[in-house]
Amino acid sequence: MFNFNLIWLFVLNQNVDTITCECPDPSVILPYGCTGCQYNYIECYGNNDFDLAEMFNKLSLTLEPEQKHFHRFKFNNTKVTEIKANTFMDIVFVEIYISDSNLIHIHPDAFMYTYNTTNKFSITNNSQLEPDTMYAVMSKFANATRIVEINNAKFTMMPANAFSNIELSILQDLWIDSFETTIGSHAISINHIMSNAFAIDRPSNDSLVINLNACWLNETSFEPGSLIGINRPTTIWMQRQHGNIVYLPQKVFHPFYMENELNTIDLSMNNGFDCQDCRSSWLKNGDLFKRNRTIL
Repeated sequence: MFNFNLIWLFVLNQNVDTITCECPDPSVILPYGCTGCQYNYIECYGNNDFDLAEMFNKLSLTLEPEQKHFHRFKFNNTKVTEIKANTFMDIVFVEIYISDSNLIHIHPDAFMYTYNTTNKFSITNNSQLEPDTMYAVMSKFANATRIVEINNAKFTMMPANAFSNIELSILQDLWIDSFETTIGSHAISINHIMSNAFAIDRPSNDSLVINLNACWLNETSFEPGSLIGINRPTTIWMQRQHGNIVYLPQKVFHPFYMENELNTIDLSMNNGFDCQDCRSSWLKNGDLFKRNRTIL
């Protein structure tokens, strides 16, 4: 008779092997206030000052090549102020989260080897972080499906072409909610959106969600041409936004709808929008009426 308990134990052990990174010596990162190596993640907390590059150099030397692929890196340390070029050596992460830190500077080449591996990058609540290199950093994650930039106090201007990287072909979610008030062309704005603001150079059939829920917008915030050149099926969220969008100007939003038959705008729970305003009557024509049931 087969021992089914033994078979189940074997299967369970096989599954554990597939989801863990067997760090030969997890104590390598413990003195730096970081943990989780043996569980396929690395998290750094606390308020101790240390050289992050030094830690990853030591860790890299202890790992075999097949052990250098981690699920996530989470950084919440409040003493470290810089992430240098090539800090992570040849160690890569599927997800990266940097939040509630006192980082001042992140080098554009900080994530050199993981730029093509990471699919989720989130940077939130970093009050001291200078934005001078951060848009270059974010746009280098060529295979990212989700990029989040929220509540970084010094992010007051977004440069031109901030997210037009030709490699960002599978990006699905772009969340921008900091303190940007000025931008260049081919970027993104918070209270004023200029022409080609969301342009992404490389066409794709993958859908994209642009979340503007927290933006201070009104009808005059959008320049003509601000919503063209996105080059993929796009949903724009303007729910519960802080501004007061009463109607959708045809010269701005009609070209957006015409660029792709799957393009939509979600204004649900936006109490300011008046679907009876005659300036939005163009939305009720033909196919547009079917595509705007959440608005009208």
